Amino acid sequence: MSWINQKAEIDKNDKALLRFSVTENEVFRIQKHEEDNDDCLRTVEANCVELLHLRDEIEWSTWIGSEDLSVTSPYLAAEDDGATEQSPKVSSSINLVMGGKTSSLSKMPFSETIFTQLMSKLKIHRSIVRAINRNTSCTFARMMPALSGESMCHRSIVYTCRTAESWENDMALSVTFFPDTLTTNAIWFGCNFEERSIHGHRLSDSMIITSKLREFDGEVFHPMMLPAMFAEFERDRHVNLVRKSNTQFIQRMIDIESRNDAFYGIQQINRDTQQPTEKNYPPQSTSPLRTGSFFDGMKGRVGSFLSGKTLSTSSTFNSSVGSETLKSESTEEHEDEDEEETCAMLWIKISHLKNGMESWKTQLRKMLDHLQELEDTDFGMNRNIPTRVWRNRRDGLKECGKRIRERLRDLVDEYDEFIRECDHIMAGMSLATQLDLNHIGRKDARLNENISRNSLAVAETAQRDGSLMKSIAILGMIYLPATFVCTFFSMGFFQWRGQDANTTTVSPDFWVFALSAAIFTLLTVGVFLACTMNRGNRMRDKLHIV
Repeated sequence: MSWINQKAEIDKNDKALLRFSVTENEVFRIQKHEEDNDDCLRTVEANCVELLHLRDEIEWSTWIGSEDLSVTSPYLAAEDDGATEQSPKVSSSINLVMGGKTSSLSKMPFSETIFTQLMSKLKIHRSIVRAINRNTSCTFARMMPALSGESMCHRSIVYTCRTAESWENDMALSVTFFPDTLTTNAIWFGCNFEERSIHGHRLSDSMIITSKLREFDGEVFHPMMLPAMFAEFERDRHVNLVRKSNTQFIQRMIDIESRNDAFYGIQQINRDTQQPTEKNYPPQSTSPLRTGSFFDGMKGRVGSFLSGKTLSTSSTFNSSVGSETLKSESTEEHEDEDEEETCAMLWIKISHLKNGMESWKTQLRKMLDHLQELEDTDFGMNRNIPTRVWRNRRDGLKECGKRIRERLRDLVDEYDEFIRECDHIMAGMSLATQLDLNHIGRKDARLNENISRNSLAVAETAQRDGSLMKSIAILGMIYLPATFVCTFFSMGFFQWRGQDANTTTVSPDFWVFALSAAIFTLLTVGVFLACTMNRGNRMRDKLHIV
């Protein structure tokens, strides 16, 4: 809506923003009559209420041509003559066109020709086109333009309502109220004619709207009646979104808690199964960790840990939790990634929903302010009518306005509660994310603990193998010098035989062999010990520096 030019007639630039298609629509017309200051509907309801289902251009053209939607007052300008002998008839009516739901609000449910005729016949302001085109935010706007007629200017009040297209079932409403005749012309876009179960009844949007208008027991139809009903529809849409988000959040918390319980259960079972094993196989005895089957047992435990399986899962968990714990680690990692993405998207959706409700609550406050503005300006009614008629109209509008004001205040209070609920969900999402991160950290710590145990077992095996190699080396150092000496003295230039060829004697120089073997053995072992001690000192120095 432009504040520079408030021209009401639609032009070709506005039509270029729209698309047109022919779908089913409904027209609802209701009138209230007052006679002799007694407010009552006519006993013949058909004369007061009219509901039509229109689709093709012929039906629309027939209805538009036959209806007389007068915007002029039936009372001519006259002086206030005080009380009259008989109060004249005062009527209040609503002419509502309910456009069927399409793929988008910018797609009109009727042809371009019918749309142009409806806009002209019902005096609908062109601002609704701009509001429909701006689909990212909600809006409630009011303006009081002058409709130029042939001989006079007819006062009117225009309301433009639009809900955000961020969620399904968005709507738009354009209302033109004429204070002189208490006539309300409106087009409601995006009505869903499909019946659905609501509180045990099969109802559609049009049935809800028309039933509320039929059951209205006030004296006259207030200009803000349709915008207030429009706000109730938006409230129902937001309530469903908040409840759905809250359900998703609670389910996410339950999933995280169940997953944590399963993790702690696996950890407890591993401890219970490892303690008897350690008792049955002390470190000094021969156990599977000390035998050739060590690596087979290690692979089995690692495989069991990675698969998430335990020795007695069914005896510890119920079937639902147990089925979750028997999933493979790779599947759990993919699920964690999906859940993290889902949590992030859920947080974004709830945050966007909260902002949308804050924006709509602002529009509700604008409606409340406008209700007071209407009372301050006497609803823009012309005083050139009998005083009693004018007073009856004003009092009837004020009484209905009080109802609408109370309902809008209730809606504002409900939106405060919904916004607090969104804050609660967002705070809970932060907690859920923290719990999820803690769960991932615990899984990593558990995995690192298993890796550390496996590394310790491998280190122990390597240490044992090193000890064996050390023993072999020491044994070689002891026997190698003696073997060398034996080989040396077995050479041909040594003679160990006696004087007789049949006898063998030990040479008196045998001490040379023993002394040489001892010297070479001590020398070899001494060099080995010196090198080992020197290396150990260097390692201790490095550790001390670190």
